[in-house]
Amino acid sequence: TKARLEPPELKLMSTEPRGEGRRVRLNLHSNRGARFLQLVLAADTSPVRYYVGGNEVEPIPSTGESDKGVTRLVFLGVQLRDVEVTIDFENSGPVTAYLLDATTGLPQNAAGMLDVRPPLASPAHGGDMAMVFREVAF
Repeated sequence: TKARLEPPELKLMSTEPRGEGRRVRLNLHSNRGARFLQLVLAADTSPVRYYVGGNEVEPIPSTGESDKGVTRLVFLGVQLRDVEVTIDFENSGPVTAYLLDATTGLPQNAAGMLDVRPPLASPAHGGDMAMVFREVAF
């Protein structure tokens, strides 16, 4: 059974040219009160830096084999608060990314999964989680 969960939202607040690139200001929001939001930028998007709460942060691209060069902006403890992030890009072209959120526990319509879980099986790491993602463009 597919769970019908409301995906997180991204609103483009502003975009302005910066030399050869551009600066975008985004508002991110979890409609489900998720404990974290994550914006995943592809390697070819070339983020230079980003700002959260007026603080500058240098993006650190992933070095793993399967996601080499991908930049993940992770925001913890957001629940129902909005997250405003400003990102400077080297390029001025459109960006396609993934926005995801994660809540603790399984959705109500996934209760049947617990019924078939073997008695010796237990949730690991973050425990049972429900993650929802959507493709976004800005």
